[in-house]
Order: sequence, then C-alpha cells, then structure tokens
Amino acid sequence: MTGLTSRVATAANIIEDDGPPALFKAKLNNVRPLVNMLRAVGFRTRVLCTISNTGLVFTVDEAQAMVAQSFFRTSLFSSFFFDTSAAAADDDQPEYVSEQGDGDNDVVTQITLPLDKLIECLTLFYGPGSG
Repeated sequence: MTGLTSRVATAANIIEDDGPPALFKAKLNNVRPLVNMLRAVGFRTRVLCTISNTGLVFTVDEAQAMVAQSFFRTSLFSSFFFDTSAAAADDDQPEYVSEQGDGDNDVVTQITLPLDKLIECLTLFYGPGSG
C-alpha cells in the first residue's frame, strides 16, 4: 500500500510543482450543478468555455440559429482564480484565445472543449449512484 501512496504523492507533487503558474483554477464543493447545467446545453458535441473575472460561461450554438449559455458566477465556487495578466500575455497560444478590453475586468480566455468528455470526466467526481 505504501508504494501506491508514494506514487500518488509523487504525481501530486509533479502536478503542483512543474510548469508555469496556472492561468485558471477553480474549486467546487459539489460538481453536480455544473454537470446538470452542461447537460442542459448539450445539444452539440463541443462547448465554448469563456473564463473571466466574473466566472465561467459555457456556450453552445446550432448553426448560429440557436444559442444556449450557462453562466457560473465566481460566488458559486469555493475558490476561483483567474490570472488576467497571464491571460493578456498568452494570447498567442493555439489552445485558447485571450482577449482584452479596456480594463482588467474585460480580459477573457476562451477554449473549446468536447462536451461529452467534459461531462464524463466531471461525473467521475460524484459517481452514478451517489446523491
């Protein structure tokens, strides 16, 4: 059992210690509301996630004729961190797009995610049988 514990501890240290500081971190006490909202807008396979100082916005559109959005304010998270200076500096990265308006409150980062895989991963945190 100690071998497994040391591997998990080593993996946790690698995740926390390596690489540049995180652009975005958020923690929810219960992921079920997030999963339910994502399922409600899940009529397409991909979702556009917009991260800003005000929270997260998940947007799905169907041929630019129908748009569904779910908005999660920062107050819904037990912790929420978005590094606006890193977002403004990293807009050349291909994985996401950062835009900056007139002030720091206008800095956003957008990333497109596979919705079904995102829901599947988030569901792992509460399992199918838990309430």
